[in-house]
Amino acid sequence: MAKRAPKAQITDYDREYLSKLLEQSTANARKATEQANKLEIKISKYNAYSEYYTKLATKLLEGSGLLNEDAQKLRDNATLLDELSNKLEQKAQYFRSLADNASMKAYMGSGFTPLVVQRNKALYFDIAERLTNKHNSI
Repeated sequence: MAKRAPKAQITDYDREYLSKLLEQSTANARKATEQANKLEIKISKYNAYSEYYTKLATKLLEGSGLLNEDAQKLRDNATLLDELSNKLEQKAQYFRSLADNASMKAYMGSGFTPLVVQRNKALYFDIAERLTNKHNSI
């Protein structure tokens, strides 16, 4: 076999080395590109999720403002119902006191028959009972 000149051997070695280096670099670049593509897909998904959740959070915040307004309206209505309930309870107490009042007994002494007095007393108790039922149903 003929001996090659040292310069030619170096050139052959450089070619082989550079070819292998190029193959390795190409393979590494291909792997890196594949990984980068996979990461870009993940990034794209995460960006889509981020956008979705941002929009969802915005809608929920807007909705919570409306819910706060509705909650305040409900609290206001509950306060009004409490006030109405208290007024009805006061009226019921008034009619109970009318039924038991000494003026009812005075009717007996002023010529009214016990039957009339009982009917008036029953009427006042009935009114008081209805007001109490309204109060309790509120």
